[in-house]
Amino acid sequence: QDAFTSHFEAKLVMDVVELLSRLNLRVFVMPFSANGKPLQVQGFLGAFERTAEKQAKRLRALAEFQVPMVGIDPAMTLTYRQEYVKALGAEQVPEVLMLQEWLATRINTLAPRQLTLTDPGFKLLSHCTEKTNAPGSPKAWQQVFAAFGLQLELANSGCCGMSGTYGHETRNVETSKTI
Repeated sequence: QDAFTSHFEAKLVMDVVELLSRLNLRVFVMPFSANGKPLQVQGFLGAFERTAEKQAKRLRALAEFQVPMVGIDPAMTLTYRQEYVKALGAEQVPEVLMLQEWLATRINTLAPRQLTLTDPGFKLLSHCTEKTNAPGSPKAWQQVFAAFGLQLELANSGCCGMSGTYGHETRNVETSKTI
């Protein structure tokens, strides 16, 4: 779980669990524990490192069970690959995949054989952090959609101007809107 999705988009978490369950996948939801991304964004690097050490220890304990670890929010999930690795070292951080990356590795076992879906046309507005730090991830979504006989158009977009908590702060509203 990540703070953003669990607290602001809780229904999305439940929808993902339901979807994966309907695809005959057994889902375990890790209890919420902060990963420290907001601390890192705000420059509280000491507090971030302490939080990262605790969270990485939890993730390593789960990794021993060889259950894939998957995150929903790209920016929060990518924290494990970048900020955690920089702060703790690669050997201290187990792999946590973004949802689309993990689904793309399971394409051959996911799509029900007798499924007919009406394709209304879908568009994906990827997170800017996701596009720059994991450039193949939008294509992974296209692969997943294609496995179900659906088309996914990648919308061309730039930065949203929010940059973590930056765009949510009153003093940065105008700059964020300009971006």
